[in-house]
This record gives sequence, structure tokens and C-alpha cells, in this order.
Amino acid sequence: MNKNVKKRETRQDVFLRNHPRISYEDENGVLKFCPSMIDSLYHCEQYFIGKEYISCDACRHRYWTKEVSENGRIY
Repeated sequence: MNKNVKKRETRQDVFLRNHPRISYEDENGVLKFCPSMIDSLYHCEQYFIGKEYISCDACRHRYWTKEVSENGRIY
């Protein structure tokens, strides 16, 4: 692995940098906060995405592990 390649930050990285004392993570290290409780523009995907059911765990993982750019925008 190239040591010069900068790891891209995730939403969770940014959140934890701004709130360093939060220790509310699941067994996989993903924040347990529902995205809809923190992001007013986020619509809960708990029930359906198309015809596919998605669990809260999968939804949280997808949201918090999403990469953000250096200016905080989503890729």
C-alpha cells in the first residue's frame, strides 16, 4: 500500500472529529445514531429502497461510512 495516498474521510470521521467524546458505536465500530436524528435532509430508509428491505444497521453503515471530500461534501 502506498503511504503517500491519503485515506479519504467518512461522515463518521468528520462527526467524531467534531464530537471526540462520543462513544456510541456498535460492534462494527459504526455510530449507532440514526442519520435522520442528526441530518435534517436525510430521509430514513428503514423500510424500503425500491423493493429491497434495508435494516437500520445497514442504513446506518451506509450513511456513516460514506466518503466525504476535503470540503465536507459527499462523493
